[in-house]
Amino acid sequence: MMVPSLIEPVPFPPSPFAGELSGGQIVFQQDGDGSRHGDRCTISARFRPAPGSSCVEFADRHGGYLSFSYYRAALNLSAFQNEIGRAAALLHRAPGYRAIGSAFASDADLALVLRPFAHFGQGLHAQLFGFGQDGIEDSFDSDDLPRGQHRDYGRCLREWLHSTPELTVTCKCRSNLPWNLLYEPGIGHSQTSVDRNGFWGVGKRVQLLAPGLCSQVSINRDYSVAAGYENEDSSVRDGSNVHVNQDHPFVSCSERIKLDQKLDAVLYNFGECDVLYVFCHGQGSGAGLEFARIAMNSQTLIASELEALLAAGRFRIRNGDRPLVIFLNGCKTDVGSTTDDTIPGTLVRLRKNRFCFVSTLSAVPAWAAAEFARRFLVSFLEKRESVGAAAMAARLSMLRDYRNPAGLFYAVHGKLGTRID
Repeated sequence: MMVPSLIEPVPFPPSPFAGELSGGQIVFQQDGDGSRHGDRCTISARFRPAPGSSCVEFADRHGGYLSFSYYRAALNLSAFQNEIGRAAALLHRAPGYRAIGSAFASDADLALVLRPFAHFGQGLHAQLFGFGQDGIEDSFDSDDLPRGQHRDYGRCLREWLHSTPELTVTCKCRSNLPWNLLYEPGIGHSQTSVDRNGFWGVGKRVQLLAPGLCSQVSINRDYSVAAGYENEDSSVRDGSNVHVNQDHPFVSCSERIKLDQKLDAVLYNFGECDVLYVFCHGQGSGAGLEFARIAMNSQTLIASELEALLAAGRFRIRNGDRPLVIFLNGCKTDVGSTTDDTIPGTLVRLRKNRFCFVSTLSAVPAWAAAEFARRFLVSFLEKRESVGAAAMAARLSMLRDYRNPAGLFYAVHGKLGTRID
């Protein structure tokens, strides 16, 4: 079932994409030892003020950029993650989201299920960037800013964030934030409705970097893919009854694709490949979004087993400095932190500076997961679009064709410009 176009795709720079965004940068660092909620978080910003901003003249005296740091105390990341879980649970109960090919009947129906995410995203945006703003606890400090000008600089930061089409966020923290879900409604937009383009995952190109992710963007044109999927006879636990033969992108395999339904065989095949794709079940650890394990066709892989599998030669990783793209298409496979004990975090620790990850922030219906993968992989593998362009195209086209917001829960961690030569 198709519905009329709702939003126009956000244009990407033409390919080849150099891999460096021209927008400014945000560095988010979670301080403290993790022994309590509400650790101090340091946020550093470097950006070119929006045209007409009162900060332009000052920035021009410093090479055209503003650069400063501040801190936010008592930012409870666990509470934010739990709030996403509650909103996602409501979304999964909504008619028009889980059934194969289903769509919300109207924009109003879609807005209703997106409203909790918009409320969450707007609140998180204020917590992070409400620097010197009325009504926000002013727990910031910086030696880089002249005393008395914090309010003006905070306003310039928010003006830039609102107007920029792209930015890079570098995360140095124990658990990642859902940057795609940060929300800024358009100027003049009603606060009682939802502006889809106000979500960062729709309206901006957000490049998420972290220590240990690959800094290169070019994959060999003679690429190959190690792929595996949960077969149609297995229990698809979300009840959407996805049929792999009809819905999955790897039914007609080319010679570039090493396809297997055994997880250990897929991991072994990855040693000769540039891309790893697994259509699987995922399970987060605890109540948060940290990724603990994947399961496919009754086989389970736990993060703590990876090192032993590598040592035994049952899991192989190609040597070299070109990026390896890993797409874990299961529920709650988000990277979290590249220093934690998730599967992505463990891979980064074992083979630093090699990976670009595509993963999920929340549970996703099986049919929507397969459809997102089909659209992403066609753009990335066949059309040779960058990882960032392919993810954005899949996200926006599912909103357009089905009014389905599942693409918002897919995040790219690494250089958006990663692409096949």
